[in-house]
Amino acid sequence: MTGIDPIGNTQQDSDDAVVLLIDPSITLTKLVDGVNEVTGTNNQPVVYSFVVLNDGDVTLTNVTLVDTDITPAFTNVVGDLAAGASVTVEVNSVISGDLTNTATVTGIDPIGNTQQDSDDAVVRLIDPGISIVKTVSDDTTYPGVDLLTATNGTPVTYWFLVTNAGDVALTNTYVLDGDLAYSNNIGALAVGQVVTVSVADVISADLTNTADVVGQDPIGNEQTDSDTAEVSLRMAITGSVFLDINGDGSFDPEDTNGVSTAVVTLFDENTNVIGVVTTGVDGAYAFTNLPPGDYTVVETDPEGYFSTGDIDGAPFNEIAVTLISGTDSNGNDFLDTQFGEIGDFVWDDLNGNGIQDGGEPGITNVTVDLFDSQTNLIDSVLTDGLGGYLFTNVAPTSGYVVVFSQPSGYVFTLQNQGTNSAVDSDADATGTTAPITITSGQSDLTIDAGLYIPAQISGSVFDDLNGDGVFDPEDTNGVSAAVITLFDENT
Repeated sequence: MTGIDPIGNTQQDSDDAVVLLIDPSITLTKLVDGVNEVTGTNNQPVVYSFVVLNDGDVTLTNVTLVDTDITPAFTNVVGDLAAGASVTVEVNSVISGDLTNTATVTGIDPIGNTQQDSDDAVVRLIDPGISIVKTVSDDTTYPGVDLLTATNGTPVTYWFLVTNAGDVALTNTYVLDGDLAYSNNIGALAVGQVVTVSVADVISADLTNTADVVGQDPIGNEQTDSDTAEVSLRMAITGSVFLDINGDGSFDPEDTNGVSTAVVTLFDENTNVIGVVTTGVDGAYAFTNLPPGDYTVVETDPEGYFSTGDIDGAPFNEIAVTLISGTDSNGNDFLDTQFGEIGDFVWDDLNGNGIQDGGEPGITNVTVDLFDSQTNLIDSVLTDGLGGYLFTNVAPTSGYVVVFSQPSGYVFTLQNQGTNSAVDSDADATGTTAPITITSGQSDLTIDAGLYIPAQISGSVFDDLNGDGVFDPEDTNGVSAAVITLFDENT
């Protein structure tokens, strides 16, 4: 600047002012586990790192780092940060959900302006999971059960139901069952995918059988699960109730017909009832799924039957059985038989021909006795108003004899006349029949006795005085020493 003073001299002076240009800046780089994005499972630990760089040309003051997405919210006061300087802050956390996590850093430049930058890191939450359900069945039908009881040698099928129960695909999935020496490589398993595999086996012992499944999730972790199925070896007690045809209590070759509806009860050694079954049409019964031990099999006879024998002797409706592990007890058989009947008719054989002809009446109140082969009296009855009689509850055997009493004035008619045993007379002259055999349930209603009252044929031989062949009043003198002969119808 110049000026002229009053005397014409030039007056002058000069001065300067300085303008400084600054370029303040701050940069934030946020990472999670050293990268921008991490995939992990719930509660998986992670480390957030914050790199704050003063990439300007002036010092920044009151540098502050804030991240409100982290729980709890995070604030870190760095303070002054010289140009070109950087600081790294780390925070430990865990994954709890999907999160795009943004942090902000601020600093004050020398002229009081705020410099700011933000950056984010991404966390992806995955929930991988795998499950296996193992069951066992005694056929090829799915599903089975957790516990199967069956007899030794029973074919079974083990079932393995494998499910991807998570939200991400799994790879390298396989099933392993060491008890069965079984493995199966399923491979990849999509979300929600279910795979069922099976293996056949045969029960030979008690076994609690564990299967494991393993699959690998996208971050390389193994997902596992296991489940068990149990087989319990059980034995059986079987047998039959057979019809004892001749009632002798022995298992004869012809005793092959089963007795149905017999009730068979199984007791344990403490007389607890283990089971009750009814024999089928073939007479067979079975108790299955039994552990080793001492048992008693008791048979209750159906109505109309009675016991005559079993495999271990008297009492004839009880069999003691001891079960040894892995061995069934078969052939625990009983013999039953049915009572029979003997009876029919005592009649007045009016024509004395030994055959029941029409119109010939029965004789009432005749005593009829039944004897066994040892002449023991078994029963005694009286004929009814029609001449009928009946012995019931007659045990099957041979050698029975029926003895009919002889009413006063009667004699027994001819025995075993004709060819029809149903209408002949079976009693001999003493009223005794031939031996009778009764088999199980047999009703022999052909044992009859005919009697009649003996009659007289009388007359006289007179002297025919005038020889005219007419009985004249004077023909009253008898002729002695005449021989009279009587012939039957067959001369």
